[in-house]
Amino acid sequence: MKLGKNFITGRETFLASWKSEDDPSPGEYTLRFLMVKGKYQQFYIRRSSAIETRIGPYNGISFSG
Repeated sequence: MKLGKNFITGRETFLASWKSEDDPSPGEYTLRFLMVKGKYQQFYIRRSSAIETRIGPYNGISFSG
């Protein structure tokens, strides 16, 4: 599984929760890997459009913070 953004096509891939155990349609929570040129990458856990948790930054070896 790949997470992140393809800078050539602009396509972003991320993980999304299910609505319930029996309903596999996308739920409220997503895990996104934010990549901006010139900055360290970060993971975000979002609920709808609000950021719940930020994990990062990632320096290529480990997360610091």
